[in-house]
Amino acid sequence: MIYVPFKTYKQCIGGPATFMNNLQEYFIKKSYKFISEKENYEEADSIFFPISFDRKILENFKAKRLPIIQRLDGVYYPSKHGLKYLYYNREMKIEYLKYSDFIIFQSEYSKIECFTILGKIQKEKYRIIFNGTDKSVFYPKNKTFNRNKIVFTTTGSYRNKDMIEPVVLALDSIMNKYNFELRVIGPVTDTEARKLMERKYIVCPGAMNKEEVAKELQKTDILIHCQLNPACPNSVIESVSCGVPVVGF
Repeated sequence: MIYVPFKTYKQCIGGPATFMNNLQEYFIKKSYKFISEKENYEEADSIFFPISFDRKILENFKAKRLPIIQRLDGVYYPSKHGLKYLYYNREMKIEYLKYSDFIIFQSEYSKIECFTILGKIQKEKYRIIFNGTDKSVFYPKNKTFNRNKIVFTTTGSYRNKDMIEPVVLALDSIMNKYNFELRVIGPVTDTEARKLMERKYIVCPGAMNKEEVAKELQKTDILIHCQLNPACPNSVIESVSCGVPVVGF
């Protein structure tokens, strides 16, 4: 029986949470048995976790020589975070090199990032499993375009100003030339980012479940994704699955 801490991510928003929620739905659909309650983890004979996890629990599995599987997205890197990248990566790097028996990378780019920043591992110790999405929810829908008004959408969890500022500044430069709307889907928690939401052309509905996000994408014209160096972003995959073109770096 495998221990997967699904409950830890149930109320979270972001890449790892989206992956974990999708994975749990798939496990249930396929009738795979698993343990998700932290208090029952000792009943498991292996553990799967994203990014980083409770070190005491990992030490328990390591002491028993039970398989530890870690899934990694992107990493922090010096060109953006300066020397702080070492501090930000420290926990996942220790688990990556000293605790985990097997690594799941979510893209080739993610693997290259981790190899560069965290260190290379042997080929038999990893596998690439790409991010995916539920195509029964995210699918193209026939719609009538209003050519008098362009609807831009961006989705995500906006924890930093730079996750949304390039989009807003770009649209500021054309706001007097075109009629458009920018719909910002997801929580905007950064103080400076929230100030950017005061533009008249911006609609900010906040956090949504995946069904609500899909409905937003099905009626949008263009998704804008401005995150720098994304490994394999769910926002882009969900947009493409809905037949929506993507503009980004």
